[in-house]
Amino acid sequence: METRKRGMQSKIEKYDLVEATLNLLKVIPKMTYQQICDEINSIGAVPEDDRITVDNLTHFVRAMPDVRKEVMLANKQHMRKVVFDSAEFDMLGHLKEMAARTAFMINTMEEMAFDEGTIPDPKGYKALSSELRETLKQIEGIHKEIYDMEIVREFLMEVVKTLKDVSPEALPTFVQRMRGKRENSHIVSELLKGGIK
Repeated sequence: METRKRGMQSKIEKYDLVEATLNLLKVIPKMTYQQICDEINSIGAVPEDDRITVDNLTHFVRAMPDVRKEVMLANKQHMRKVVFDSAEFDMLGHLKEMAARTAFMINTMEEMAFDEGTIPDPKGYKALSSELRETLKQIEGIHKEIYDMEIVREFLMEVVKTLKDVSPEALPTFVQRMRGKRENSHIVSELLKGGIK
């Protein structure tokens, strides 16, 4: 680990708590600096009159480039996971919002040019138009995938219903085999949520 670039040794280094502090900085769910200070003060041989404070921790993170880099990387990975794992993240809604903003910018550019008796800036206009086209293509692609998934889901529902009627003893084997394929796990979960057990 790269040592601090300037200044004297921090209390965290002084009490040999660098590794423990780094681990706590990267823990998920993220701890507050106060919680980290409370923890390292309790695990280290830190005298009562020389407790590590939030200010000490802040200076420690800022002064050591490798620490700062590792903490930022851990936070970035966590945020990416939160965004993509979260049911609240609506990619289609986000793309539609982007398309609406881009269309608004194009309209505004056209209106301003019209009011001034000129034509819109060609480079800016082309860039916005290209961005809008690309966003609309992505929206179309997502709509197609959703439609295709719905067809697959309906097909599998029929397969499962037929299996239940014709050969109920084969249903657990079918579900198990479907679950065994990683790409099918989401579809199977959805089917089971629908009450087919």
